[in-house]
Amino acid sequence: MKTLTQTSLYYAEGRSDKEYHVDLVAVERGHVVNFRFGRRGSALTVGTKTSVPVDLAQAKMIYDKLVKEKTAKGYTADVSGAAYQGTEHAGRQTGFVPQLLNPITESEALCLLIDDHWAAQEKMDGERRMAQADEGQVVGANRKGLIVPLPQTVADELLTLEAQYGEIRVDGELIGGRLYVFDLHLLHGMAIQRFPWIERMRLANDILSGCRYIKAVPVAE
Repeated sequence: MKTLTQTSLYYAEGRSDKEYHVDLVAVERGHVVNFRFGRRGSALTVGTKTSVPVDLAQAKMIYDKLVKEKTAKGYTADVSGAAYQGTEHAGRQTGFVPQLLNPITESEALCLLIDDHWAAQEKMDGERRMAQADEGQVVGANRKGLIVPLPQTVADELLTLEAQYGEIRVDGELIGGRLYVFDLHLLHGMAIQRFPWIERMRLANDILSGCRYIKAVPVAE
């Protein structure tokens, strides 16, 4: 018996603090999909989705369906158990992609640090995320422009911002349950890339000042 792949999911809301584990296992006569679930830290209930072994393709379909069902109910791979939104749309193209960082040499970096025409931000060690709120809908995108879920707390704050400022799109990095923003692309439904970046960040710092889960990355001028 050999575990080929495993997914661990968590859910935390109110008094609920649950975990759910799915295993795709190779056995002597094929493959089985097993699961374990229960309150976090307690003895888990064990079960299987395959009463008899099946071939790998069928087992993978059962496995993927089970994971999808749980994530659609609010379970997340984040061990905090924080609820995520948009899981049912994951993997679709958004139509917008972030501008990725360009590597430079140490000597180039030193020159830019003393150039008044440039500013700097700390590189956050998270997952690249763009996020847009429009007409009551929130979409998150990864570095390839594909839809990815956002923490529900981040999505909720984006909707609050949209109610105040109209369609909005930010670019940043997700660390745990917080989105750290280092650029602002849309505000009041208008593309503002024509503004100098430093002005966009001043706007971002102003409109995000009251947020708890979305923060503007400080700028060193």
